[in-house]
Amino acid sequence: MLLSLVAATALVCSCSDDSSSGGAGQADADSADSGSGGGDTGEQDSGPTDTDEGGVDATPDVAPSDTATADTTEPDRDDTAPAPDVSDSGGEDTEEGDAGEDAPEEDAGPKECVQVEVTGDWGLFNADDVSINFTNVIMPQPEGRFPTINLLFERYSPGPDVGTFELGGWLPDFEGPPDSDFGTCAHCVYMAGPTREIIYFADRGTLENELDPYSRRLRTRVTNLRLVEVEVDQMTRASTPIEGGNCVEVADFTATGIFPPDGWSCDPEQYNDGEACQCTCGAYDPDCAQGYSCLPGSPGCPDEPFTPLPLVDCEAEQICAFDPELASTACTDVCDWRAREGCEAGVCVATYGVTEEDTCLESDNRISDVVFGEMCNTVALQQVCNVVDGFALGYCGPRDVCRPICDSDDACTVEGETCQRFFFEPESLGYCGPDVMGE
Repeated sequence: MLLSLVAATALVCSCSDDSSSGGAGQADADSADSGSGGGDTGEQDSGPTDTDEGGVDATPDVAPSDTATADTTEPDRDDTAPAPDVSDSGGEDTEEGDAGEDAPEEDAGPKECVQVEVTGDWGLFNADDVSINFTNVIMPQPEGRFPTINLLFERYSPGPDVGTFELGGWLPDFEGPPDSDFGTCAHCVYMAGPTREIIYFADRGTLENELDPYSRRLRTRVTNLRLVEVEVDQMTRASTPIEGGNCVEVADFTATGIFPPDGWSCDPEQYNDGEACQCTCGAYDPDCAQGYSCLPGSPGCPDEPFTPLPLVDCEAEQICAFDPELASTACTDVCDWRAREGCEAGVCVATYGVTEEDTCLESDNRISDVVFGEMCNTVALQQVCNVVDGFALGYCGPRDVCRPICDSDDACTVEGETCQRFFFEPESLGYCGPDVMGE
């Protein structure tokens, strides 16, 4: 879970009235700091408890004597209650009545949010197919804590995630805007809290993405941000604001950074810069794409034809193709399998979905030295087989059997076998074999 990524942060707001003194004043401060928002009950609190320095203990240990002093004890009323003033209450007050009403007003007052700033450089905490999480440190840092702020983006729909998004507006049962609840947010701004169940989540603010954060290039502006304590359901991730809980106000900030994947060996500024394909940098560069990553006609998918970017460090006739042995891309020679225009070096292999072009292979791990009907070599890579005059005429299909490459059902001579296309287009190549679902 994302919620376990940082230690608990100690953020405390004081709500006690400066005019209070003695036992009642101390009890009011304890009650306000504990996050109950109401008067003391004489029972030990189970929630986070403020330390003398203003921190929030993740595992509170409060003696009964600290919380058992009620706000309405007779000595405190005598010491702290002002003289009766009917103009304040709108009616005739007694000395005892004033004290009984003043104490709850102190406890119910709004908390003053802790003021913090985002400092340092942003880092990439986690990235996968549907989410990406960036983190940074906030200051001041309460003693003994290491608070970080998180920009978590979760993909619920296709297309670039660019634009302005309002945070907050929570309502129960996911009735509020998606970004108002930790269980539905696509643009989640939060900090870890004292436990897995308690975090600080945005209940106010504006987030603007100038770049798609899933591109690993971050340029995000956040303004008017306030985080409040919420309780998170560990099954649904639904978040519920804690009444009287602590809050944090974060100074406006702009988050920036470029975060190439592991293995990237070139200048980070060259990663996904929209200028050129860096094919030999040790990790895949999205600038090397040979087509749109979206399905034609889907929301946000461009209508205009795709134009590949210039290729860096490869020869003019080469393409940038993914090499499964390198787990990255490499400059690759091309050939024409149908026209029997072969390779200067290696074996010409008909494309089966990795590239649009037919390519030249030289790796023994991807070329099996068997003929039709024989078992291919047992390796973790897709193989071709039945090499004749520099062209791979076979494909290691289901059950690792070397099967003929075909362009129609007529090319398949074994009874019960048809041409199983590599692509949906009827003119594409395939291999002769039984229907995959029937194997």
